Amino acid sequence: MNNIINIHAQFSGVVAETIEEIIQTGRAASRTEAIRLMIMDYRDHHLRKEEELDRLAVEKMQKIDAEIAAGKRKVMTKEEFLKLHPELRDV
Repeated sequence: MNNIINIHAQFSGVVAETIEEIIQTGRAASRTEAIRLMIMDYRDHHLRKEEELDRLAVEKMQKIDAEIAAGKRKVMTKEEFLKLHPELRDV
């Protein structure tokens, strides 16, 4: 990917303070670099979690499928389920 995005932004309050703190502690040499680090941190700690949750969901579904195939779980038809739970018929 060779996408380049040019932005002009103004920050105040805690965001501006955080950018300056990142520079003062030596984690970044410039405001641009500090903002880049903040974006990458967001990606690593928030966006990747969604990917991890998707992976875990797939693993869980595969485990359930294997348990069904091995006869360790029973699968009910809609009619069987509603016989056991008639209160859910009109939900």
